[in-house]
This record gives sequence, structure tokens and C-alpha cells, in this order.
Amino acid sequence: MPEFTNPHTQVGELFKGMMNFPLDELEDPPLDFYLTREIQRINKRTDVGPNWGILYNYYKLYKLDDLAKKGEMNPILSYPRPGGPTAVPKGLPYQKYSLDSSPDTQHTNSAVTPILDRFQLHIRIGTTSEMVDDIERYKIRFYLQPMLALWNPYNVKIKRTYPDIDQNDFYPQYRFSFEAAPELVISGEFDDGTPFEETVNVANAYMKGEGNNTYTQGVWAALAPPDLDFMPGEIRILSATAEAMGNFRENELDYGWQDSEGFFFDWPFPHSPSAYRDKYVADKPITIHSVIIKERNDDWFVGGSRGDKLSGAYWSLKHETPSDLNKNNANLVIQNACAMWKDPVYASKYPELELSPGTLEDGTIPPFLPSHTLNSNYIDIGTWLFHLRTTSEPNNGLRNLVDANPRAVFSAPRWDGPSLFTLGAYQGGGEDQNGYLPPGSVPEPSFGDYSRYTGLNGPSIGDTSLGQSHIVLFDVPRFPLVSLGQFQHANLSRYNFEPAHLVGNSYANPRIPLESIVKTKFDNTYGLNLFDTAYMVNDRISDEYFFSTVSPELTEADYQALATGEKSAYNTRLKFLAPTGATKSEILEIESPSTLEAWGGRFMVDGSFNINSTSVNAWKAIFSSMDQPFLSIDVDHTDASTLTLTDPDGVYISRTNLPILEEGYTADASDENAFKAFFQSYRKFSDSELEALALAMVDEVKSRGPFLSMSDFINRRLNSSNPEHQKRGALQAALDRTVNQSIHPQIAADARKIEGSIYSDTLSSHHSDSQASGHSGYVMQGDLLQPLAPILSPRSDTFIIRAYGSSETITGHSHQTWCEAVVQRFPAMTGTGNELSQESIQEFAAQSNALTNLVNQQFGRKFRIIDFRWLSEDEL
Repeated sequence: MPEFTNPHTQVGELFKGMMNFPLDELEDPPLDFYLTREIQRINKRTDVGPNWGILYNYYKLYKLDDLAKKGEMNPILSYPRPGGPTAVPKGLPYQKYSLDSSPDTQHTNSAVTPILDRFQLHIRIGTTSEMVDDIERYKIRFYLQPMLALWNPYNVKIKRTYPDIDQNDFYPQYRFSFEAAPELVISGEFDDGTPFEETVNVANAYMKGEGNNTYTQGVWAALAPPDLDFMPGEIRILSATAEAMGNFRENELDYGWQDSEGFFFDWPFPHSPSAYRDKYVADKPITIHSVIIKERNDDWFVGGSRGDKLSGAYWSLKHETPSDLNKNNANLVIQNACAMWKDPVYASKYPELELSPGTLEDGTIPPFLPSHTLNSNYIDIGTWLFHLRTTSEPNNGLRNLVDANPRAVFSAPRWDGPSLFTLGAYQGGGEDQNGYLPPGSVPEPSFGDYSRYTGLNGPSIGDTSLGQSHIVLFDVPRFPLVSLGQFQHANLSRYNFEPAHLVGNSYANPRIPLESIVKTKFDNTYGLNLFDTAYMVNDRISDEYFFSTVSPELTEADYQALATGEKSAYNTRLKFLAPTGATKSEILEIESPSTLEAWGGRFMVDGSFNINSTSVNAWKAIFSSMDQPFLSIDVDHTDASTLTLTDPDGVYISRTNLPILEEGYTADASDENAFKAFFQSYRKFSDSELEALALAMVDEVKSRGPFLSMSDFINRRLNSSNPEHQKRGALQAALDRTVNQSIHPQIAADARKIEGSIYSDTLSSHHSDSQASGHSGYVMQGDLLQPLAPILSPRSDTFIIRAYGSSETITGHSHQTWCEAVVQRFPAMTGTGNELSQESIQEFAAQSNALTNLVNQQFGRKFRIIDFRWLSEDEL
């Protein structure tokens, strides 16, 4: 069985997290291991796409010692290590795209790491002076203050990776690289009377001449503090200290906002034109114009021209050791993106759209004298800010966690199409949302908690009365899973165009036609094929698999107790019918390809619910069953190990097994606690909401049904003549018509259709959709399937049969009788197939058209009368 890796001495082990799913145990790994055969068929690759390894690894997370005992864990990075042509806008998803021996290798585990929340660059210009021959001489000084926010979207504490390493060893750190830099034209006069005008790219101050980077605009890189940890849902802000010029990569960020000069570089640079070097500027007017933030050059490698293959401003979040320590400094990638915004080559195809970051308008900064900008009398040039979308964006308001994936391993803006300026999950700062904040804007962020310098998101990144510093999206299990619905938290989605929660959810992707699950040649780009992976995975696993919740490690005594009914499975609604007299060891001795199917078929559900029911009361009853007590995480500043028993009044649904707030969100609530509850806790249902939800569910069953399978019920209807059926699954449609309409407008704004002919209209025509889609207070159908999937079925195996008889006596008197029997289908076969043998197992697991026993062919499985009673006429 796969083992966990909890690394202490070798950084090279960190990215494994857990060992890979055992491929050698599968008969046909490419087909059996991957869950989306349409991707393999269309892209002609057998080693890409969502896979069983990810689900297997996610299931096993509960076995981590520190997670079970303390509610904390080391970060687990994607495995195999993501390579990926980081700086290649023309890369293609799910094709193992490769450039220079760095393939985009499909991950096979479920990573748990912090992710990028925002990145900001603030630039200022000033002057430094020195006395030369008793004369004060001036040089221009550029100041660059980067700010970084990382977010833990999980309901566990992610601790510092190596807390017990000897101080003489190294500490791996989070490292953020961003290849783009402010560029401007500076003109004036040197003190020898020579005029100058030079295009200055600030990154070139230290990167010029460093190997292959000679031909780039430079790679900004910064290391987070080595003791950085994250509480559940926590966003932490880091910025540069007042350290000096030089190799940015070796300087660390510190917690919070550093009111400092940041990194600074004196101009002329050592590699400025030879006529400028070692000169001082005159105390005469200096002019700044043509300010932009510049992407990398097209010609990256010396002597090589690659056109738009290497054009863009890539960013990468990694986990590695400082490069000055020779400690196997592997690039352990968390997230890669070829750019934050559209690259220039792509943008040139759409001149009518504004696809470049905002800039400073010429003339905004008047000419200045060097002597007037000494001693921290800086001139503010502006700030570039990019952040994860809030739930209240005024423009291009997406369904944030449905239409984009904030924890994507690899992202490319081209995959989002021309109508989105940035990556879909992100938004540019500033009034025009183009990323640029002009001079005079306040670059200092707002904090939720100054003791840990937590950032804000949710409704706002700047308003402390609205924004939240702890937002949980994903559950890390501390107990064995009981429902396939819990797999919605597994990190199955690899790219930015996929949904954040995949299993059990089925919203249409706006980049894909409503009647399809694939869009080939998206945006008229050959080979760029986008897939509805949620639909594909639901179709693959929803009907063929379930959790038995019976451990294969149970003792013989426990097995016999389970077989006789003295003990129950972890899911008490599942009943096991074992072959009479069989022992556990005898069962395990039989080897057959059909063993798994045969033993899965010996479970039955006590109280299964038919999803084709048209009874409002029945649906209301099944929704009302979600009223059990639960444990919540009692989070303080440094600890997440304390669990509190919470028993709220009424019915609730929780995205995570362990929310981090005891109080849930109720309809239209808008006070301070309601904001926290929406993003940290669970959703409470009123009786009227349950009634409305049940009515809506019956409407969906009547308009879409009958559902012939669970995947048919979960997924949207591709071939429906009703576009509403094509846009989302039936259960989601019922939720969106009712409970999801009761979100206060201060918490979330309405989502808006992405304009453009290449996009589908995936928003409902009958009600509003929300930018809060995917957050804890917004109910997804996957949330309901977590508790309900184990008892749902597209058919009934229990039937009520009534019979009537009458007779007349010879005297002419009539007698009438009524009776009622409850008949239930059981797993046992009517013929052979119930005893313990290899042949019996094969018969038990066979499809109906493959049965070999004649009795089984005619009658199938046994029916038993489990209740019988005589009826009076009044009971009819």
C-alpha cells in the first residue's frame, strides 16, 4: 500500500507528499487509472487527466499523524513534480505539453498547499547623493516594494515544513517568482552637460548579464520567512524589508506591510550604455514618461528567436531552499502560470480590447530636480496589483469558483479567451481593474488581524467591515470518507479553466458549448481543447462505485459480527450479506477479477431514497435528515487542534466536515457574524426554505426525469431542448432557484455573462447567479451529495403490493378481503451464485446478459416479503 512521506532531511522528498497510486496493480493502467477517456481519445494521450491516484491520495490524508492529533500538516506538493513550460503562452492543457525537456506532467496526488492570493509591485523614484571633490553629486534611485499574500484555503493548519531541523541545516521556504518589471523612459542632463534619454527596465538593475537572463527583462523572486505557517483558511501578507540592492532572490520578505524603501537600485546602472556609466545627473529637471509594466522579451535564450512561444510575464509559487545553500535545491512547484495577464502577441489579435495592464499617463509626473527628491522625498510612480477575485467585482463578475480554479497547478490566460484581461481566478486592481493604481493611491493593504498580518478577501480586500481574513473552501478529511460526494474537495482540476470543486457538481463551463463536454480549437487555436472534466468524472464514478466503510483490516471476530448483523459498517445504513458460514480468511483466499464487484454487490442500503420521487413531502423529509450534531474547529492564533461539539437548531448543510465557526449563515443575514459564517461555516435552512427546495426539486424531476442513473441525476442534460437543463444539474438548479437566492447583496454581487461570441451563456435565464458560487455559504449540489449520496438511488428495490379478493356464498352473501405485502429485492441470487467459490463470485458479479445459471437468467436476484398485513376497507 502507498506510504506517506513526512520529510525531515531531504527536500527532494517534499514534493512527493504521498507515494503514487500503485499503477502496477492495474490491468490496463492508461484506461483504468484515468477517469476521463474523452480526453485520452481527443488529445491522443494516455497519461493525462483526473485520475484514481488523486482520489486515492485524498482518501488517505486522514492517516497523517499530526492531522489526526493536532489538526495540522506539512504542505503536500503535487507529484510528480510539475514541470511545465512555465513561460509558454501557447502551451496546451492535458497534452503533456513540453518545451526544453520540461513537460507539463499530470499530477497523481491531491496536493494541500497555500496558494497565491495577490501580488503587488509599488514603484517610486528618488535621488541619492555623495560628495565628490567637495561637490554634491546625484544619482537617480528607483525603489521597488513588492507585496505578496498567500492563502491556505483548507480547514487544517499548514505548518512550517521543518520545525525541528538543526539550525546548521536549511529551511525550505516558499518562493515567488514573477518575470515582469516596471519600465519607463527617463531623460535629463548629466552634470557634464551631456543630455541623456534611456529606457530603463528596473529588473535589469541586477539581472543583466546573468547567464541566459541577459536577454530578459528579469525574474523577480522573493523568499517568504522560513517559519511561515497558516491557520485554517488564513490569508497572510508579506512585503520587503529595507534591505539594499543586489540579487533580489536572496532577500526575504517579512510579515505585514513594511513601511520601507524596499529594494532599490541606483541609475545609471553598471550595464547602462557606456556613455552613461559612472556619471552623475545634473540638478536640472528630470522627466519620466512612457511608464508600463513590461513582459519578458520574445527572444529569451541567447541566439534563439521563438516569437510568441516565450512571450509573457510568468509567475511561479514554489517551495525550495535558498540557492546559496547546496542542498538539492529542487524547484518544488506549487503553482505555475505563464502570465498573469494576456501576453502582447495575443493582445495584438484583439486591438479593440484592452488586454494590457494599466499605465501612468504621460505628464502626470511633472519634471523634478534631483535635489528636491533627496532624503525620502520620493515621487510615487504607481502600483500594479493583481488579486484573487472578490465576490463583489463590478466588472466581469464570474461565478468565481465555478468558472475559474484558484488552486490550478498550471495556468495560461489564453485558455480563458479574449474577454478576460487576467487569469480567470484573478482581477486587476485599480478603478478600471486593469491592475494599475496611479500615484496617490495607498499601497498599504488592509489587515484582518495585525498580530499575524492576515489579509482580506471575500466581499472585499480593502474594507475591514466586509472582507474576511479566514476563508475555507476545501475539506481535508480527519476520518475515513463515507461518501463519494466528499471527493469534491480532492484536487482533481489541474488548470485554470476548470471548476474548483469537481466531483458531484455540474455547472456548464462558459468556454464550452452547452450541448457538449468539449470545445476543440478554442479561440480558433489548433490543439487547444477544453473539457468539462466535472461531467466526465461524475459519469465515470457515480454509478459504479461507493464506500463500503468496512475496513479490510477488521478482525475475524469483527467480520463475523458484521456478517451476522451484530455490528454495523461505519456507515450504519449499509448492510452486508455474507455467504453463509464463510470466514474472512476464506473470502480473501479466493482470487478472481470479479471479486471487487461481487463483494460490492453484497451490500444493501437500509432506507434508500429514489431520486425520481415526485413527492414534495418525501424530498422535504430527505433534506430534513441533515440535522445531526457535528464537530467544529476551535481556531485560535496558533492552534487548530481543539474540536467543539456543535448542535445547531434546525437543518444545516456544511461544505466541510469540520467548519471553523460554530454559527451558520441564515437567509439574507448581513451582520458581522453573518459575514464570517458565510465564508467560514455552514448554511442553515429554515422550514420555508426546505419547503421551497423540495417543491423546486419535484419540478426538476418532472421536467427532466426519469433519471436512469446517478450520473444522469448529477450531471447537466446535454441533449435537452431546454437550455436551463444544459446549464446545471437538477439538484443544483433547485438550490439556485431557492436557497441560493437568499444571499445578502453586501456579501456577493450577481454574476455576469462573459461577453463574446466564443462563450456560452451559462447563467440562468430565470434567476440571478452569484459571484459567491463555491463559497461555504453558497450551497452546491456536491454539498448535499456529501451526506445524501450513499442513500440515493435511481430506482427502488422495495415495493408495496396490495391484493384484493372477494367471494360469494351460496346464500348470496359477499365477502371481501384486502392485504398488503412489502417486498424487497435482496443481493442474493435466486439460483447459484451465493456460495463461496470462484465460479459463484463470477456469477454474482456478472451483468444480466452474462449470467450462466438458467434460474438467474430468468429471475435474477431474490425478493423477500419483509412485511405483511391484512387491511380493512377504511385503510384503502
